[in-house]
Amino acid sequence: MVNLYNEVCSFVNGFRNLLKKLYISMLALCANVLFLFKNITNTTFYYLKITTTMEKTFYTKTTSVFGSFLCVLMLSLGMTFVQNNLHAQVEHSFNTDIYNDCTSNTTIDAYAKGILSNTDNCISFDNTNATRTIAEVWIQQSQCSGGNFPAFITISSGGEDVDVAGIIASQNSASSVQEMLFRIEFDGSDDEVCLTDLSGCVSTSIVVYVEKTVNKASSSLSFVNAEIDDNFTPSGQDDCVTRTLQIGGSELNQDIKVIVPVHEKANDGRTARITATAFAANGTFLSQEVQTFSGANAGAEAALFEFFFNNLSGIVATVQLNVCSPDGNGDSFGVG
Repeated sequence: MVNLYNEVCSFVNGFRNLLKKLYISMLALCANVLFLFKNITNTTFYYLKITTTMEKTFYTKTTSVFGSFLCVLMLSLGMTFVQNNLHAQVEHSFNTDIYNDCTSNTTIDAYAKGILSNTDNCISFDNTNATRTIAEVWIQQSQCSGGNFPAFITISSGGEDVDVAGIIASQNSASSVQEMLFRIEFDGSDDEVCLTDLSGCVSTSIVVYVEKTVNKASSSLSFVNAEIDDNFTPSGQDDCVTRTLQIGGSELNQDIKVIVPVHEKANDGRTARITATAFAANGTFLSQEVQTFSGANAGAEAALFEFFFNNLSGIVATVQLNVCSPDGNGDSFGVG
């Protein structure tokens, strides 16, 4: 029995000494982290004392309660500091209109994908001869956790992850739900864009604009950042947005392709009407195309509407686009 007692005591004392050693090691690690944090942040610490002494196998330690508390507190602050700096480079959404004249040999293709009911938050596209890619994401406030827009989302392409802040979509009519766009530029080297972190939200759709080198091509891109919805306009009045695109002049007649990507386009028969009017530099009317679209042709909640001016006079200088939610049966949708 005595031997058993001695063995138990020996085990307990050994385990206690092990805990003491572990505690001292943790204190020393804490001190090293604090001093590292001090060097990074130029923080000055007061009332912190950690000492260790060793006599044979017995350890003593001296530290104040305040010192231990400060150690834990500063470690917590240090982690917050690191987390904040991980996202210190949040990018503003790209929002600069683009015009490539005829000498640029540059065209712009657009691709859209509805992802509201899709588990795949990626869009693939043709990036042959691409010089840059601009990705655009649409999010409705009610589809975010807590009903609040995030400070940023993370968009990825070609191994590059970018935290992007959003732009509130303008609303000509008093719609009850706010919308936000997140738009970022990549170098065009990859043929896929993915949403790697939506910060507690669900996105309805992705649009990608791809600049490509094409001989004798010109192109123009204008951002609208708006939601339109005829349901919130007075009876008899459409809800519309208008933009004017520059067109590169030519001595020869031109074929012009007009593309309008649309976010949150329902597939329930409600319509979007697009009017494109071509003008010469002096304002002379040249041609007009009007089309009404109803379907979501790029997956749930997304559409890509396009039409052509064929053999248009080379003196064309601008095309004015008027995008409307028509009175009576207009859909509510976003125009990036």
